[in-house]
Formats: sequence, structure tokens, C-alpha cells
Amino acid sequence: MPTVADYDIVSDGSVTIGSPNNDHDFPLGFDQDINLGVRSVLSYMIDPGPLATVYTLAIVNSDGTTALGTFASSPAGPHARQEVIDANVFKKTGNILRIQVTVGSAKFSDIVLMHQSNV
Repeated sequence: MPTVADYDIVSDGSVTIGSPNNDHDFPLGFDQDINLGVRSVLSYMIDPGPLATVYTLAIVNSDGTTALGTFASSPAGPHARQEVIDANVFKKTGNILRIQVTVGSAKFSDIVLMHQSNV
């Protein structure tokens, strides 16, 4: 079955994550034609606070929690990041992107999930 490049906008606005709200869940709702058997790419902007920021990304669904990693950003200003999500991490429904800040605070925005869809 042929596939095409596709994307879903997770969040277009800005969310500040850090003390006192150290985590934020973003529901992921995408077209049911998504090809779960290939890797996807999560793209986002981060604007760290005045101190270094340490944060974790995870996908939460009926299989549990899949950690994408722990990352650090210096207070050098806003910058874009991309993380690859392994194949078969997502389910057709009920996926959540969880961002948890463990040190400092940061604004997260322009979160986009790029994936392949069956046609």
C-alpha cells in the first residue's frame, strides 16, 4: 500500500512548563490512516528560562509509557528540536505526548508530529 508524508499539529500555541506545573499532557489525535509501522518525527520549539532546562518527553497510551529521552537546553534563546519516535509506539487512538520539566522552566510551542499515512 502506498504511503504519503503527513503531519498533525499538536499545539500551535505556547505552554510554559516548570515550577509549579512541572508537566503537561498534549493529546495526540491523528488520521486513522497513519502508518504505525514506520518511525515518526516530533518537531517543536523550546524557549528555556533564564537557567538551563532539563526535560523528558514520553508517549503515553494503552501500552504504558514510552520514554523518548531526557534533554537539556541552555538559556541561549528559542530553538527548534526534533525527536524520532520508533515504529509501533503509537496506537490508533489514546496517545498522549507528556513533557515533564525536572530542572528550570521553558516555553514549548509549535509542536508538530510528522508521519506517514496510507493512501
